[in-house]
Amino acid sequence: MAKTLVALYDTFTDAERVVQELIADGFARSDIHLAFDRTTGPAAHASSVEWGSEYGGANLDDTLVDLGVPSDEAYAYAEGVRRGGALVVVESSDERAERGMAILQRLHPVNLHERTAQWRQEGWTGYDATAMTSTPRSSAASATRTSQEQARATAHVANQEASARRVEGDQEVTIPVVEEDIAIGKREVERSHVRIYSRVTEQPVEEAVRLREEKVIVERRPVDRPATEADFAAAGKDVIEMTEKAEEPVVTKRARVVEEVVAHKEVTEHTETVRGTERHTDVDVQREPETATATRRGTAPQDFTAYDPVFRQHYVSTVADRSTAYTAYEPAYRYGYELGTNERYRGRDWAALEADARRDWEARHPNTWERFKDAIRYGWESLTGHGTARSSSARTMDSDGFATYNDDFRKHYGTAFGTRGVAYTEYEPAYRYGYELGTHERYRGRDWVALEADARRDWEARHPNTWERFKDAIRYSWDKVRART
Repeated sequence: MAKTLVALYDTFTDAERVVQELIADGFARSDIHLAFDRTTGPAAHASSVEWGSEYGGANLDDTLVDLGVPSDEAYAYAEGVRRGGALVVVESSDERAERGMAILQRLHPVNLHERTAQWRQEGWTGYDATAMTSTPRSSAASATRTSQEQARATAHVANQEASARRVEGDQEVTIPVVEEDIAIGKREVERSHVRIYSRVTEQPVEEAVRLREEKVIVERRPVDRPATEADFAAAGKDVIEMTEKAEEPVVTKRARVVEEVVAHKEVTEHTETVRGTERHTDVDVQREPETATATRRGTAPQDFTAYDPVFRQHYVSTVADRSTAYTAYEPAYRYGYELGTNERYRGRDWAALEADARRDWEARHPNTWERFKDAIRYGWESLTGHGTARSSSARTMDSDGFATYNDDFRKHYGTAFGTRGVAYTEYEPAYRYGYELGTHERYRGRDWVALEADARRDWEARHPNTWERFKDAIRYSWDKVRART
């Protein structure tokens, strides 16, 4: 007895994957049918599965009923197809039905009972093949996008509120410390529904049977003898009768139950590790040196023209494409200068302000951030003292201090790198950079693991693809300066 397996999927892609798995498992293509809304055009859904007109349009519900699907479920399946879903119908033998159902369930088909209940809550009263196609998933997608936008807006407001606040006088500030407790339990949910349909099919049967047939043959034989009285008497009153017999086929049917399909539930238990996160508020207190704070507040940033020679020097040393004049990069350096003088970004590092800076820059100069971001960052670092960009006066002071370590660095070079056949002048920029890291306020109190990523990024911006070669010299000079400060 043949069985019909039916499953509805939200997307054509999932349905086609199921079809391909069925074919790969040995199911015949002619026994697999794929139904979807064909009003969008055949080009929208190219499939290797052949389909007939009975699996499209208003004929779908009638076709499912003819296959043995209850009419209310057939209408629900047709409604799901009308709303943009894809229906897979498989005509299977008894032996293959269980395997086919396992493949259909693998990609999580639509729970028809829950979906029809949802449609009825939205006002659906029954299947109407002439109704306009509507897709409830669009509203769900809109709700998802709305919630994501609200989450981003909330995070943006939180970031703004988390910026530094200045407290004047005897004002008291309260910072709440929040902890979350996570509770893990379990509840019973419906995974899916398995439907098994049975129907009666007919197939032709033939068998060869040998049949016996009798036929009476009357012959006239010529005789030449004298007639007697007995002959005359027999001719007047004798009637001879013979019966012809024949065999004909007789067909009898006897129905027997040869198999029972038993549906039952197999209950298993397993242990699943549930992982979550508990949030809590950490409050870090950092006291800045009073002298540094007073100097920072009392010193106004110089005019852009004072930094212009530094920016031009950076342009010459870093921009590989000299066919582009400095005037093309000047707006980027100027924008970085504006970031450094903007009170909105005071106290924030580059990682915290880069997203805002990129959005603002792209609004003025679309699709140019990746080209000019290094110049923008250098301009910002020149004002704030972050990274490697520093004023010419600061570099002069560093040069004087660096000389006190120069002999030590040369000795280390001779021991560690002297056999490489490269002059000390090749390694001097690396020792100088390590010295700058050791004297920079930004990295005060941080160990090598905490600053290595920033140091590598800044070094690679000036000397691409050379970090691995010079990092030992950089770290050695940083260790020396850090040990004395």
